[in-house]
Amino acid sequence: MRALQFFGKEDVRLRTVDIPAISPGQVRVRPAFVGICGTDVHEYARGATLIPQEAHALTNRSIPITLGHEISGVVDGVGQGVKDIQVGDHVAILPIISDDTCYACRQGHPNCCDKQGLYGLSTDGGLADYMVVSASNARKLPPGITLDIAALVEPLSVGWHAVQCCVTSETTSALVVGAGPIGLCVMQALKARNISTIIAVDTNLARKDVATLAGAHHFINPLTEDVPSFTARICQDSSGVHVAFDTAGKQATLDQCVAALCARGTVVNIAIWGGPATILPNAFLLKEKRYLGTAVYTREDFDAVIQAIASGIIDPGFMITSRIPLADVVSRGILKLLHDPGSDLKILVDLGIL
Repeated sequence: MRALQFFGKEDVRLRTVDIPAISPGQVRVRPAFVGICGTDVHEYARGATLIPQEAHALTNRSIPITLGHEISGVVDGVGQGVKDIQVGDHVAILPIISDDTCYACRQGHPNCCDKQGLYGLSTDGGLADYMVVSASNARKLPPGITLDIAALVEPLSVGWHAVQCCVTSETTSALVVGAGPIGLCVMQALKARNISTIIAVDTNLARKDVATLAGAHHFINPLTEDVPSFTARICQDSSGVHVAFDTAGKQATLDQCVAALCARGTVVNIAIWGGPATILPNAFLLKEKRYLGTAVYTREDFDAVIQAIASGIIDPGFMITSRIPLADVVSRGILKLLHDPGSDLKILVDLGIL
């Protein structure tokens, strides 16, 4: 079968490998659509960061690894002991792998597992003709969710989890810095929670229309408008937003988030930073502001997103801007996002295109 495998910095190869065998408790899936994530781009450009160069603690796998963790597909085979999934079922793949024994897992937070792994980063993922996963990682899709839309469940779950971690019944306003895919996923989750004031921030004016589709009520270009002044004017009762999401991971975006908060507001970091940042503790002390990190999502978040799509609360199809074959992942996917990052929202790899 075909598999797109990561070997190292700027070294991703389309290879022919054996079809994986199915062990007890596993299912084999024929991937239909796989989204290209910013993580895939970063691994390609910077070299192995999340992909293990030595045997991973849970999967015992190392380079080469088949990429792809935003996956939908059709069940092709079922291993011994699997009862709730059948051949032919349409599924979205929950890619998190956890040990289920560490403190975080015992507390119900496998997204914070000490040994966390992901299909597509720590073991073989979905950019192949077949993949095997634990049956519990194959989440069945209700009728009406198409397989291309199902490939968006994974990034949407990142935004959903971030919102679940900080939004309460008293939250009425939110700032989302960065209107890329994850920022747009956060906006859709905020819209689903009926947040009355959602403010998007991005220097790319082409993102204004899609931010509006995602749920934003206001759009700020920080190159021409002062973000804290704008938020204070819009949120007059509180003189700032209740929560600010940093999806960009830059010093300037962090500073915008902190300054835009109301008293006792929360900055939520979703970005994977490429280096250190500077924080002024007094900016948090004097108005009791908070800084919170969120890590991917839980199974409950993933399933909640599936239900939100099925019920029409979330309609994320506008995020799909390109569909490409497996053979073109590097040339028309990774390199395009690397050199022209504002050109696409979500590029899907269609495994049905030969």
